[in-house]
Amino acid sequence: VSDQLQKQGLGAELMKRILQIAKDEKIKRVVADLLQDNAGMQHLCKEFGFKLQPQTTDSVVKAELVL
Repeated sequence: VSDQLQKQGLGAELMKRILQIAKDEKIKRVVADLLQDNAGMQHLCKEFGFKLQPQTTDSVVKAELVL
């Protein structure tokens, strides 16, 4: 979500739709790689119940949600 659209709920709405599609398709888990400095996305993922785990090889955080 671009900077000018931050803090308007668009990211949360997109996440809701992604997770609903995953559930409808009977996907068992959703995984994402986030940049370590993307605190906003990490916060959003935590709000949706993702477990976050820093990766040692890159400046990446792995987010995983078991559905």
